[in-house]
Amino acid sequence: MKKTHLILAGMIALASCTGTNQNSQQQQTSEQPETIETTETKEPTVSTDEINQKIKELVRHIPDHEFKAENEKFFTPEFGSMLKEAFALPPLEEDGIDEASEFLYYFIEGNGDCKAFCDAQGDVEKALSLHKCENFKTEISGDKVFSTFDYVHGPEEIDNVSIVLKKSGSDWLIDDWNDTKKDVKEYLEYYKKQKGQ
Repeated sequence: MKKTHLILAGMIALASCTGTNQNSQQQQTSEQPETIETTETKEPTVSTDEINQKIKELVRHIPDHEFKAENEKFFTPEFGSMLKEAFALPPLEEDGIDEASEFLYYFIEGNGDCKAFCDAQGDVEKALSLHKCENFKTEISGDKVFSTFDYVHGPEEIDNVSIVLKKSGSDWLIDDWNDTKKDVKEYLEYYKKQKGQ
């Protein structure tokens, strides 16, 4: 009988030790901080110099008296489709200057040829290459860029202009030029009212 009690007491002691050991392992496991591995990689940020270079390339596609179909891809879909529609509309005024749409033809050059175009003697590519973009003040904010700079036509012909770019995939597109997006939208609305549409 004594032997049986001893074996029974030994088994109980062994069982309680095993339970304590398991509890101790569980406690250690729960006390250890969880480490979560992240494979998140940040996209490299674009530099202001890169953006300014992109602006110099994009300015070549700003409409000058017409909106060319091949240039639509350099604009955000919204701004590009508005420009395409606005330039395609027949004038509201048949005689003389259509004052409502006149602003469309002065996006870059204004009224009359600039020095760069005169010096290029009709060669549009050469004229574009003679223009310069200088004195950038560029701010990058997420997927948008706001920039003002001098667009130089010649030594005494300098326009201070503004541009807004929007990121699309890995590229940057023109989303506004000299605040004309608002003007184009208002013109389209005005045109529809005048035509009773």
